[in-house]
Amino acid sequence: MLKIFTIAGELVREIKGNELTKAGANEYLFAWDCTNMNGERVSSGVYIYIVKVKDITNNDEVAVTKKLAVIR
Repeated sequence: MLKIFTIAGELVREIKGNELTKAGANEYLFAWDCTNMNGERVSSGVYIYIVKVKDITNNDEVAVTKKLAVIR
């Protein structure tokens, strides 16, 4: 699962696992069209995204948090 938030912590978009494309052994892709859950274009700025995946060694859920920038 992938969630995108504004820098203020508001949920912008949630992408379910079945919307991701498998690109390799441990690699998945999602081409975000820079729209929110209502289909509206998001503003330029910094966004936070969180990816939750299963750790294959012990089956625990692991979350990775990163930043991205939208520049128009």
